[in-house]
Amino acid sequence: MIGLPIKIMSKIGKTKVTLESTETDDWNIKVEIGDKVVLTALCDLANIIPVLTRFLSR
Repeated sequence: MIGLPIKIMSKIGKTKVTLESTETDDWNIKVEIGDKVVLTALCDLANIIPVLTRFLSR
C-alpha cells in the first residue's frame, strides 16, 4: 500500500461496519450487530459495495 493505512467506521443503531486498508491494497470488511461479528471479508476496493450489498440484502 502506498501512504498511510485507512480505517473507516460507521455505526447505525446496533450495526457497526468497519473498513480497513491492508498493505496489499485490499480491504478488510467487518460487520458487527451488537456484540456479534456477522461478516468478515477481504476484498479489493471495487468489490466492497457488491459484497456489502449481497450480505445486507439477505
